[in-house]
Amino acid sequence: MDYIERERHAVAVHEASHAVAAHLLGAHRRIDMVTIEKRATTLGMVRSLGQEERYTQWKSEFETDVMVSLASRAGERMFFGADNSSGVSGDLTSATTIGALMEGAWGMGVGLVSYAGTVTGATGGPDYPVSVALRARRDQIEEILKELYERVDQLLAQNRDKVLELAAVLEEKKTISGDEVSEIMGTVPGEQVMREPVGWQSVTPEVSTKRREEALARRTMVSNGHTDSDADSEADEAGEIPSPNGHQTDEEPAPEEVV
Repeated sequence: MDYIERERHAVAVHEASHAVAAHLLGAHRRIDMVTIEKRATTLGMVRSLGQEERYTQWKSEFETDVMVSLASRAGERMFFGADNSSGVSGDLTSATTIGALMEGAWGMGVGLVSYAGTVTGATGGPDYPVSVALRARRDQIEEILKELYERVDQLLAQNRDKVLELAAVLEEKKTISGDEVSEIMGTVPGEQVMREPVGWQSVTPEVSTKRREEALARRTMVSNGHTDSDADSEADEAGEIPSPNGHQTDEEPAPEEVV
């Protein structure tokens, strides 16, 4: 059975909101396909593919994943008088899971405590860190989600016409490619992040190469009899870029589809 007309429009707005956010913010992923075709358990989805084969994912990238998930609720409320459908439930679950792991396992929130591997329960086995984090740090997780929701809400408001244009094409064609999304948006994927890079995204290959070369040059100077202060002075004169604090070592799969 096909959608009634109003519901088809609502589903198209829902998926278009995901797609606009994913296109503008997705420096680490690219949209492969957007559809409003009904499937077994979903009414539509945006499928994205990773751009690099890496073993880590960064705080800024998880924040993007959360914003893309929350875009559906922001978009529905923007175009339907502060109303939203039950279709956002899966998106909220995904955003909550990532937010809980950021705060309770990955060191990407306010606290430093990790609940990964916490032993609880009668069996003495490890408890799922999301469950523990939601019990112990619910308020902090809610703050993370609220902040990211406000950011994606503002982003969609700035691109309101593009959401409607993309939704109209989806209503007509039902399924479109990532290239078609780029054509509608009129920008390259990840345009927002490339224009205003933060954190990991701001460290280009050129920056990492420069850091490595300066570190090796300093090591060579010291081994040739220069003092550390001499090497530091030369590095300062060369304009060495300070390195960011912190790193992530645990590999965690990130969601590749939003519905």
